[in-house]
Amino acid sequence: MKFFLSLPLSLSLSLSLSLSLSLSLSLSLSLSLSLSLSHFWRFVMSEIWKHPPCLDPSPVIAVRLSISQDAATELISNEVCTCINITTEQGRDMVESAMSHLVELSHVYRRQAAMTTCGVASIAITVDYLDRKAEELSTEEDVFKYFRVTSDTGPAILDEGVVRKCGMTLDTLARACAQFYPSATKIHRPETLGDLKMLLEDHFLTPEVCGRRSVILCNYNMTLAGQGSWWGGHISPIAAYNSKTGHVLVLDVWMYTEPCWVSLEMLLAATRHHDPDSGLPRGFVRVTSN
Repeated sequence: MKFFLSLPLSLSLSLSLSLSLSLSLSLSLSLSLSLSLSHFWRFVMSEIWKHPPCLDPSPVIAVRLSISQDAATELISNEVCTCINITTEQGRDMVESAMSHLVELSHVYRRQAAMTTCGVASIAITVDYLDRKAEELSTEEDVFKYFRVTSDTGPAILDEGVVRKCGMTLDTLARACAQFYPSATKIHRPETLGDLKMLLEDHFLTPEVCGRRSVILCNYNMTLAGQGSWWGGHISPIAAYNSKTGHVLVLDVWMYTEPCWVSLEMLLAATRHHDPDSGLPRGFVRVTSN
């Protein structure tokens, strides 16, 4: 206090003015950051919700479990889902501190068109993202049509009849993606949390080189991931990884659920689950543009 009182009046005024300007600049930056984050979320959510929001799952659950729709609705309300919806405050906060491709992927996001076509929707997202499509996006029919043509000249890589009845296994997903990106499609089946963390860090921390991008598609069991005890196997892209909280953002294409954060432990268990159609563990397909 004595030091400031002994300062010349002009210096004291200068210090006061400097402090005032610093405070004003700090407030301005804070306001700008707040507005930027608000704009960011409006943009991301507008991209994601270009497509219809998720449907009421109770009719489907009622059929699956052979119960009434009212009983299914009650079951849903009593279910404790451990995943974190991206639309919640906590879900948004987790994106801000995550390694993320969410903005880029939100441009090409869409929900699957039929009950068993999660893999086809995920392939369409992958192709559009890696080929940097900005306007007319690929449809599931485009994907099926591509494989109808290729099957005329060789063995069928993707059997539309099987997919529409049973969906696809991890190996089928990888073979289909390899038709578009033959030199850079790889299956990953992490066995430990360390393996999973290494895969995610390599994916999200590796910068684009010469314009090359990559996508990770996840084949997992939704029940083990905490999205509801009535769901089964599923495929969706991974959009972000928050190493601080230990969660992965699944950009869910299923018509009855929203994109959500899943803990590493639960995602590992969900991808280690054996697919009854293949007899093998589920896992990930990483695809890099040519």
